[in-house]
Amino acid sequence: MDDNISITFLGGVNEVGGNTVLLEDFACDVKIFLDFGIKVGKYYGYYESGQHPSSI
Repeated sequence: MDDNISITFLGGVNEVGGNTVLLEDFACDVKIFLDFGIKVGKYYGYYESGQHPSSI
């Protein structure tokens, strides 16, 4: 079996939010970056209780 595809977890591992994944297909020279959300720890303390960051 050839190792033509790679999956790399760049964020969201052992943390809440900020899930990012890099998919690479070396045979076709294609890279796909997936970004799901924000890193909650980064915004802790910026918002009052019950308040949440909004998206565009």
